[in-house]
Amino acid sequence: MAFTAAGAGAATLVNGSLTGPIANNGVPTGWTTLLGSPDTMDETNNVGANTPFTVTPIGPSPDGGTWVGFAGGFVESFGQTISDFTVGTTYELSWYAGNFGAETGPGYNGPNAIEVLLDGVSIGSGSVYSTGRLWFEESIEFTATATSSELAFRLLNSIDSYMSIDGIELTEVDADVPLPASVLLLLGAMGGLGMARRFG
Repeated sequence: MAFTAAGAGAATLVNGSLTGPIANNGVPTGWTTLLGSPDTMDETNNVGANTPFTVTPIGPSPDGGTWVGFAGGFVESFGQTISDFTVGTTYELSWYAGNFGAETGPGYNGPNAIEVLLDGVSIGSGSVYSTGRLWFEESIEFTATATSSELAFRLLNSIDSYMSIDGIELTEVDADVPLPASVLLLLGAMGGLGMARRFG
């Protein structure tokens, strides 16, 4: 019988599906542009406009709909402030990543990874991907150090690349909670009664 903590450290992420109108130099509601000019896009509107992909995506991410594209080299970043973290609680942050590139300017088609920052400090990144058609599921874990923190995304390397992100989720990592002695005694007594009834 497992008992786990539930809900104590829930934190609210707004519009993790990155749903919004197609926009060159614009991010969906709930998010803020921090550096450069990230774009809201879909499988027919790369860079939020009529820009060819280096490699055509297989389709929308498993989350569906629109997503955000952002560059390395010309550094772009976006994020939002989470105001209800529980200090000391561990959270899992997950997302879908794609590297479809963009045939614009010098060609943004190098390999890269998506990096996550909390209050401007790196807390981890996904894997490095070369351009390709597929979406990949990524996740990291981190422990909250303040009740309010800015969660942000940028590309890990400063090479000419353009990656896509979608389906961002933030969940509390449940921790096993020791049972009080009184509950253990009660469970033991119930087990003893069951045995007595079976063999009595």
